[in-house]
Amino acid sequence: MRAWRDVSVVTKVAVALLCIVLLFSLLIVGVQLHITAQRDTAKAINEAGLQRFHLQKMMTDVQRIGSGDLSRRSQLAATAERYDRTLTALIEGNESMGIPASPPAARARFESLRGEWEPFRERLAVVQSEPPDSQEFQRAVFYLEANAPTLIRSSDGAVTALQRASEAQIRRLQQLLVVILLGGIAAVTATGFGLQRSVFRPLARITEDAQTIAAGDLDHEITTGVAEDEVGRMTRAVQEMKEQLSAALQEARNYQHAVDHAGLAVFLTDLDGVIQYVNPAFERITGYSAAEAEGETPRILKSGDHDEAFYAELWATIQSGDIWQREIVDQRKSGELFIADQTIAPVTDDGGSITGYVSILRDVTDRKQGVQYRQALERVLRHNLRNEVNVIDGHARLLREEVEAAETPGSIERVIGSADNLIALAEKSQAISALLDQPKQEMPIGAVVDQATVYCRHSHPEASVEVARDVGESVPVDSRVELALIELCDNAIVHAEETAPTVTIAVTPNESREGWIDVSVRDRGPGVPDDERAVIESQEETPLAHGSGLGLWLVHLAVTSVGGLTTFADNEPRGTVVTMSIPAATESSTVTTSNLEGANDEPS
Repeated sequence: MRAWRDVSVVTKVAVALLCIVLLFSLLIVGVQLHITAQRDTAKAINEAGLQRFHLQKMMTDVQRIGSGDLSRRSQLAATAERYDRTLTALIEGNESMGIPASPPAARARFESLRGEWEPFRERLAVVQSEPPDSQEFQRAVFYLEANAPTLIRSSDGAVTALQRASEAQIRRLQQLLVVILLGGIAAVTATGFGLQRSVFRPLARITEDAQTIAAGDLDHEITTGVAEDEVGRMTRAVQEMKEQLSAALQEARNYQHAVDHAGLAVFLTDLDGVIQYVNPAFERITGYSAAEAEGETPRILKSGDHDEAFYAELWATIQSGDIWQREIVDQRKSGELFIADQTIAPVTDDGGSITGYVSILRDVTDRKQGVQYRQALERVLRHNLRNEVNVIDGHARLLREEVEAAETPGSIERVIGSADNLIALAEKSQAISALLDQPKQEMPIGAVVDQATVYCRHSHPEASVEVARDVGESVPVDSRVELALIELCDNAIVHAEETAPTVTIAVTPNESREGWIDVSVRDRGPGVPDDERAVIESQEETPLAHGSGLGLWLVHLAVTSVGGLTTFADNEPRGTVVTMSIPAATESSTVTTSNLEGANDEPS
């Protein structure tokens, strides 16, 4: 037989409700019986009490008939008939009269009363049929008058017995009702206790367990129990879900740990491109904290280096469910540009619908620029070395002929010049290699300009180096800018056609990029050749456009390594303006015109 604890909750509740309904039905039936018994008892006692009145009425009719009023005989007959019918009903019960059978104790008294009533009724019949002056009539009246008091007393005794027996019967019914009521209360209490113990308390416990687990306490212990009812199965199901959730959460933590410690920037967006999550590598690479990036879109990284068609193609690819992967030029929070190898893939649900996008971004700036510049350096070195060696070889042959002919040794000067060019070329290539390996260091822009100016004035005392500053001296920049500024000044002076050339260095806020600085070098020389500009502006070194020297490549390398841009413009009325647009080195730095101390003072 199945244990009660294993019975289903529905069955337990149904049994409990059925017991309650049965008990209350019994109670209602008992109350109804009690009411009916009281009503019937009252009717019986009332009818029994009328029997005395009927006897008295019959004796009055007997006297009136004896006095000669024979019209009373019909009334006497009717009263006697009623008395007899009521007496029989009190003994046996009569449903039509609404009189129940008397209880056993009262029934015996009424049967005894009927024994006294039978001879009395026979005398009444004589009075009804014989003439009043007859001897039989007189003897009948004498009997009736002699026995009427006894019959009345017996009738009163029977009524009293009926009343007592009925009261006892009602008391017993009341006691039964009390027992049923107390039993019902006890049954309801026991049923409630049983339901509380086997249903409601386990339900409350499993509800509390589920809420605790939902709040994140996966270490919470669940008491599963052994019951096979719905509550027991639900408890074990919650325990199993907790174990699965713990395993899934641990797996998610492992993935989270892997993503958090990945060297690649990872960020998630919703369908509208709003960033929902970024990993620490994203913060490190872009400069944006998670709090700053989440809730924004990837437009915060937009550098302006790509047109709208580029981004339209990106969105069309990922919205169609495909993976997009390309190199992209982004911008850090500091304003510094960097090259990223980026992959964007759709995230789908079980039904295949896209719910968001995951982006993986790798900063390849150093690798990309390092490879590019080293290749360019090799090509330029091969080109210029070949040219200079050809010059040395040719002029060495001429030198030999000139020495033999004792002519002016012009070729000797050319050989010496080519040798000097090779030395300068080697020094520039060495400077470029060193720059590629130089780590980032912050330096105030004022110190950068001052040191570059001092160097150029010392190297070229014949030249005039002027400085115009509209930016605070303490604004930090990458120290590699100094090498580029020295190279620009040196290049402007060396290539000047004047004996006392003038070079102007201007430091101003960038008009289009907040937090950026423009460092410009103006000269009045012949200008940078178009093919040299094309090489730098295209950021490539091709076989069809070789740089004649490494100076501009050194400048371009230094500027791009700090995330900046190099642009060229013609100076009026003659010469070139080379502008290095560079970001400030830290987020806290600002570009202002109010904190400049001695902005127009020429550094010593």
